[in-house]
Amino acid sequence: MRRCRHYPPKQPLPGWAALLGLVLALTGCASVESKQRLESLDRSLMTYGKALRWGEYEEAALYRLPHDGRPVMPVNRDDLKDIRVISYQVFEQRLNQAQTEARVTMSISYYHEDTETARTITDQQTWWYEPNQKRWFLDGDLPEFTR
Repeated sequence: MRRCRHYPPKQPLPGWAALLGLVLALTGCASVESKQRLESLDRSLMTYGKALRWGEYEEAALYRLPHDGRPVMPVNRDDLKDIRVISYQVFEQRLNQAQTEARVTMSISYYHEDTETARTITDQQTWWYEPNQKRWFLDGDLPEFTR
């Protein structure tokens, strides 16, 4: 009768262990960066919405930066002076695979002080992540508030 012997490996595999450790570390770093990027988008959407809500349109405009490099048009204060945002709500956020661009759907309820007309609009937005500044920018204009 033959006995099976279990021999320990002749040599440990430090290369495999180092490679596995590196992969796990990079995966962990990527997930931390991904989480931070998503939290940054949430903060940007929240502060942008609050700026609209409190009529701080110039502050909200600081989030605008066209992704293609075209110039940012200044905010026309006269168009917005009678607008009062009642509420805003983010309904949907869809990010691309690399988490560098987000399609956001925001509902904004507002009224005109001069006409006392209340309306709700659905604002489709494109946000993009700028890695050097580590922040999100709105690729577009402020919502178009109709009368």
